[in-house]
Amino acid sequence: MKKPIKRKGCELSAIREFVKKTKKTTANIDGSNQRVYISVSNIKMNDGAAVIPSVSLPPVLTCSNCTQCSKYCYALKMARLRKNVNGTWARNLAVYQADPSRYFREVSFAAKSYRNFRWHVAGDILSDSYLQGMIKVAQECPSTTFLAFTKSFDIVNRYLDAGNSLPENLKIVFSGWVGLEMKNPHNLPTSHPIFADGTTSAPDGAKWCGGNCSECAAHSSGCWTMGKGDAVIFALH
Repeated sequence: MKKPIKRKGCELSAIREFVKKTKKTTANIDGSNQRVYISVSNIKMNDGAAVIPSVSLPPVLTCSNCTQCSKYCYALKMARLRKNVNGTWARNLAVYQADPSRYFREVSFAAKSYRNFRWHVAGDILSDSYLQGMIKVAQECPSTTFLAFTKSFDIVNRYLDAGNSLPENLKIVFSGWVGLEMKNPHNLPTSHPIFADGTTSAPDGAKWCGGNCSECAAHSSGCWTMGKGDAVIFALH
């Protein structure tokens, strides 16, 4: 079990500057002439038996419910350290803004070749129509299991409140945070970080995450198979 790290959070002024620059970067990209970037090189997800591709968007900018967590966002840290990484995420956002249908077609084409696929190592579900696109991709790729951690609770709840259901191969996990209100009337699975001082939003009985997404995917376990009411707890990273 990995120990939670104790690290200094990002200053609010730096977060605002990042968002400002990322908006400008995205606006300067002609999404109609770009392809969606699918990553297969995330160490956490690809250091075991299963390769897990993913598609991401710029953190914070595409996260509508990140007031509590943006200061400690690992994706934000990565984006600020590696401008080329944030550039590919901004490119994905530009493609989506230019042509949402093509964005999801390209994701679907890429995902069909894999057993597992992650939505949003960085970023989050942008809108109701974006969630519909994710659902369509899952329906087009019945042999692929999709996993998405999200704080876009309202978007997912609206879809389920209307009497709809999620495809069996699309696992949406509500992402908790200390101090963040999580409305979860449909009892979707949840995940929760634990801080260095032991603080966590995890409920009693939450299972510990070992931190190796690839290993769990290879053995069809962990978050990939979570059901209603299940919860995992992981060390802040």
